[in-house]
Amino acid sequence: MEQSVPILIVACTILTLGSSILSATLPSDIQALIHFKNSIDKSSVHPTSCLDSWDFSAADPCVSTSAAHFACGLLCDVQTGEESRVTSITLDGAGYKGFLHPSIGNLSELVKLDVSGNAFSGAIPETIGLLSKLTSLKLANNQFSGSLPSSIGGLVSLQGMSLARNQLDGFIPQSLNGLVDLRSMDLSHNSFSGVIPPFRGMRSMHSLDASYNKLTGELHAELPPLLSLLILRGNMLNGSLPAKLNSLPRLSVLDVASNKLSGSVGSTLFGHPSLQQVNLSNNNFGALSVPNLAGVNAQMVAFDISFNRINGSLPANFASIGSLAALYLSHNQFQGPIPADYGRKTAMEGSENMRPLYRLYLESNYLSGDIPAVFLGISPGKIIGSFADNCLNECPARVTLCQGGQRPPSECRTAY
Repeated sequence: MEQSVPILIVACTILTLGSSILSATLPSDIQALIHFKNSIDKSSVHPTSCLDSWDFSAADPCVSTSAAHFACGLLCDVQTGEESRVTSITLDGAGYKGFLHPSIGNLSELVKLDVSGNAFSGAIPETIGLLSKLTSLKLANNQFSGSLPSSIGGLVSLQGMSLARNQLDGFIPQSLNGLVDLRSMDLSHNSFSGVIPPFRGMRSMHSLDASYNKLTGELHAELPPLLSLLILRGNMLNGSLPAKLNSLPRLSVLDVASNKLSGSVGSTLFGHPSLQQVNLSNNNFGALSVPNLAGVNAQMVAFDISFNRINGSLPANFASIGSLAALYLSHNQFQGPIPADYGRKTAMEGSENMRPLYRLYLESNYLSGDIPAVFLGISPGKIIGSFADNCLNECPARVTLCQGGQRPPSECRTAY
């Protein structure tokens, strides 16, 4: 016991000398980090994991630089003569189980919070809205549940937010509309319900993914004006495609597959100035109209409207879209012949303005007649797809697209 006193004095002296060069962390920040760790099930904190290195009884989180006391996953703003502040928490995906403690809101200088790829559960605390300097919030691939707090609209500096693959439910709060600097938002694979709130105020948003939720109502035009990627597949949206999608001039990817959308798909979609990939599959669309876009600088590369209820003839004008390389029209009620223009586009040599079709899926319709002769001479590796399960007169099995056979004659007679 007599030797322990001078040792303790020396240790305190070293910390004091160190503090004259690099200031200690603000006590409330340290306390918030302690609450953070204490909210994690100890059995899930494995040796060598980031949280296992958090021992603030041994060292200050922002002062210590030794390997023995390094606090993994933390970054600080260290300024001479002032108390340091924690600015970033980035945890490894080590399977931590626990909840996000409300004291997280005390880390008012936090710029980045990333706990993705773990097993955090419970509600996202209301206090998270106090982090007004936060630019990146990543809580994806956890087990967070309950509704998204409306206080999240207080994250006025936020640029990226990923809440994907959790168990969140309830309405998407309208307060998100005030996040004017937010560029990407991923809410996918949750159980959000209700209508899509107006997001017109999110003037910096480029990417919005709310796929695989339980969203209802119509797809309206109150979307971020600079949106380039919109993914809403796997919901329960109804109504028709709004003509005002053209008011989103930078939209390049539109995926609304697996909803309950209906009506017709018209020329305004194909005349969009920047759309490159469109997926409308697994809906209830009943009509399709494609304008002649020869000579028009269209951007469409891939179009999928399979698994709908479209009848009539295959639109030959698909072949006039020079950029189009992948076309999915399968599992509809199309009748009549396969347009010869499809074959010519497939066989053509690609150029800067004209691409050949590389993927062509027409199976499970009621197409009739002979396949265009040009398909008989196309090499097997030039295109993939299928003409199977139709009513074609002859579709030789040696042609890759014909493998799988045709419908029984009785089905074809009923259809016609």
